[in-house]
Amino acid sequence: MRTLTGTRALVRLILRRDRFLLPLWIVLLPLTLLIQPSATADLFPTPAQLETYANTLRTPALTALYGPV
Repeated sequence: MRTLTGTRALVRLILRRDRFLLPLWIVLLPLTLLIQPSATADLFPTPAQLETYANTLRTPALTALYGPV
């Protein structure tokens, strides 16, 4: 008995089941990553406001989420 028996059928089932959601994830996730920086720039138009925002991100929890600012 092979270890990967039935894998091909399972992958076909998953792709057939997610044929509508998978393209949405592929398109929308990168789109949000492209839009987010411009949205942040619109929220904080002056350098002072942006620096204040960056200082609030210097907590351990937000550093874990967003990385060092």
